[in-house]
Amino acid sequence: MAEFKYEIIEKIAILSENSKGWTKEFNKVS
Repeated sequence: MAEFKYEIIEKIAILSENSKGWTKEFNKVS
């Protein structure tokens, strides 16, 4: 169960990293 929870947290962290990257790219474009 702990492993499963860790995986979810890791995925959320990756998603938030990606959204930060996308907002930076969007700011450059606009």
